[in-house]
Amino acid sequence: MADTFSMPTLGEAVSGAGSALGSFGTAVGDLYSAQGAKAEQDALNRAAGLAGEASSLSTQAAGIAGQNISIEEASTALQVYQQQRALTTALGTQKAQVGAAGFAESGSALDLLASSRAQGAIQRDVLIAQGAISENAFREQQLGYETQSKAYLGQQATDLAQAKAAGIAAKNDQGAAFGNILKGAITIGALFI
Repeated sequence: MADTFSMPTLGEAVSGAGSALGSFGTAVGDLYSAQGAKAEQDALNRAAGLAGEASSLSTQAAGIAGQNISIEEASTALQVYQQQRALTTALGTQKAQVGAAGFAESGSALDLLASSRAQGAIQRDVLIAQGAISENAFREQQLGYETQSKAYLGQQATDLAQAKAAGIAAKNDQGAAFGNILKGAITIGALFI
């Protein structure tokens, strides 16, 4: 049997050309969609990088707050020591003055010493309480920075997952574009077979 070539009718040619053009148009849309998905992927990867940097900075800030706790503990201990030393010196001076005046440690002299000791104890307790307040503020700050760091890491993981999904979408759109170009070409070729 001999191969015969038949020309398509005008209606077949118009219908085939319309179908091919529709496929090419869809392919162009798919290519733009792939380009948009790739841009989204790039933006999400940059956002993930920034979230990682923010997490690192928050972790560093938490470390500094932790160091401040240790510094505050040492400072409080030193202040209490200095206050106790000053109190001991003051009490010794009072005893010496009482003895130098020829009085016995009784009555008013004892009342004065007891009052000085009580005042010294109050000062010591105030220093300890102020130190504890400062330490707790640094602990709260440290916890806040640690929590912030974890939130940034969570955001980074989300951004990376979304970037991966956008990359897959871009590849799928590119594949769909290729398929639609092929479909249009086959439709045009079928008109002439």
